[in-house]
Amino acid sequence: MKTKGVSHNGEARRLSSLFAGLPGVGAESEHFQLLLEHSGCRFERIVSRGQTTPLVTEAENFLFDGWYDQPNEEWVLLLAGEAELAFDTGAIERLKIGDCLLIPAHCKHRVSYTATDETTVWLAVFFPS
Repeated sequence: MKTKGVSHNGEARRLSSLFAGLPGVGAESEHFQLLLEHSGCRFERIVSRGQTTPLVTEAENFLFDGWYDQPNEEWVLLLAGEAELAFDTGAIERLKIGDCLLIPAHCKHRVSYTATDETTVWLAVFFPS
């Protein structure tokens, strides 16, 4: 089991601010940072600036069809910026600062918009269904 950011002597420990060390304005791709992984849950900070989910990509003999189809539940909280998630059902969710959304396991979705004039910061929590 991997635990990042948890003190093993039972004392709480400050990790850092979710707004510290944000990638520069010219970042070409989204930045994913694992914050904590423990007991089947994973916490990630995602930083975007105009990036969206690629429609089709090919890497190392893997073809991505543009839709995330994840085995875990995902809860997202938008901490800064604006974003839009599209679902294969045709539904669209527009998120602003403070908005959160629970995405069930295997609910196909993609990021269809993030603000280009400001940094978008997400907190994503993945956990078993």
